[in-house]
Amino acid sequence: RVFSWVFLAAITVIAGFVTVYLVGGVVAAPFNDVLSEHVEALRLGTTPPPFSLRTLLSDAAFAMGQELRRMLVLLLVCVLALPLHFIPVIGTLLWGWIGALILAMDMIDIPLARNRFTVRQRLRVLRDNVLVCTGFGAACAALLWAPLLQFVCLPAAVVGGTLLYADLRDAADAGPPPKDEQTS
Repeated sequence: RVFSWVFLAAITVIAGFVTVYLVGGVVAAPFNDVLSEHVEALRLGTTPPPFSLRTLLSDAAFAMGQELRRMLVLLLVCVLALPLHFIPVIGTLLWGWIGALILAMDMIDIPLARNRFTVRQRLRVLRDNVLVCTGFGAACAALLWAPLLQFVCLPAAVVGGTLLYADLRDAADAGPPPKDEQTS
């Protein structure tokens, strides 16, 4: 009986976090994308393309398909890593590392998605820069941990993720995706 209550409480908490995360992400996405686009333009010295309804719809369709794939990858990682959570110390450290990488991926993902990187390419950028991304994600997590500071820190994290993408792009660790890979 106690196990049932603990299991139900855990599922409720997880469902609550997922709901808040998804709703918050959907509400904040347009603002985060515009902020990221302007930061990228300033940092890389480019000009954002003019608004086009056709481009908007095409980008939205591409983004939705890639986001579904990304969510499946994240779910798979969490399910596979769940048993490790029960190993004292190692499980906690591993989940902290996974959380930092997921947060880094969320922030870097904004410019990567806009530049039409596929999920496979995004994961490659994360894998090839795992130490930098872990540090960035851990710093973001520390800033976003404070309850009311999130409204200030989330835009700062978006700016930081965009600047990190620009730095990786300059270092050729996250350049534009090859033309033949953009459709996969």
